[in-house]
Parts: sequence; structure tokens; C-alpha cells
Amino acid sequence: MCEELTMTLGQDLSCYAVFKIPASTDLSPENLMRIASEESGNVEYEEDWSTCCSLRILEIKDESGNYLVQDLAVEPMPFDAGQELKLFLSERIDMGQLVESASRNRLIPPVAMSRMVGHVSLPSGDIEHTFQVRKGASQAEKDLAFFNALCQIAKVHYSEVIDE
Repeated sequence: MCEELTMTLGQDLSCYAVFKIPASTDLSPENLMRIASEESGNVEYEEDWSTCCSLRILEIKDESGNYLVQDLAVEPMPFDAGQELKLFLSERIDMGQLVESASRNRLIPPVAMSRMVGHVSLPSGDIEHTFQVRKGASQAEKDLAFFNALCQIAKVHYSEVIDE
């Protein structure tokens, strides 16, 4: 029987690098982003432990190296949640996955879902449709979940309107 397990912890923290650029540098966002990208691997970063947050258990392994637990949030993890939001906005995950991520990253309480019925009144008639959303969801979350459910049963098309 295994006598010891190995636990690896992680935390996010800010780190900074300071370097000089010529006073004549083009300060456009595009040029500054190019400079930052080019220099990021050539500068020495100093960590700022006062910004430490997001304690998490990265992994627990047994003596044979088998993973027993991986990536368990102990504290809220806003940086990881931001990555999930980026995936949602680029349509790589859906609303349900985004909400689950917010729960997993400890930004909202554990996810319990509610079944709801949404109603829309249009000049051509009313539409009623059931959908799921987390308990305690904000109005914006309910609206998005309902619209997402409607999009599953209807064809939605968008046309760009060009202002003259």
C-alpha cells in the first residue's frame, strides 16, 4: 500500500519586467504590442508576491506517479475564468460550459440548474420554449440561455447594415 502521496500547489501572481525604449518610439498600440512580444523573452521578470492569488492543487500523485487529483481550485481563479470567457466569445465552448467553468473556478457557487419556460410575444404570435439555466442566474444569463435555446429551434440570420 502507498505510504505517501505528492501534492503540488500553484498560485497566480504578477511579475514585471522593466526595460528602456527610445523616446522616438512610435507609441501606436500595434507597435507597442510588437515591441512587447519581441522583448518578452529577452527581459528578466521580477515576481510580486503581494499579488499572489488563486491557490489551487495542481496535482496529487501516488508513489508510482499515477495522478489521483488534477487542477482543483482552492480559491477563486479569475485568470482561468477569463480564459474560459475567451473560449466562449470565440464560440469554442457554449454557455453551459462557461457557467460550469465559473463554478469550477469558484467564481459562483456550485452549479445547480433550473428548468425554465421563456415566452416571447411577437406581432406574428407568441413563442414559448423551455430551457435550462443555473439557479440564481442573473437576468442576462437567463436571456442568453433562452435565446440560445430559441436558436436551436429556429433559423437566425444576421445582415450587416452599412451606414452611409
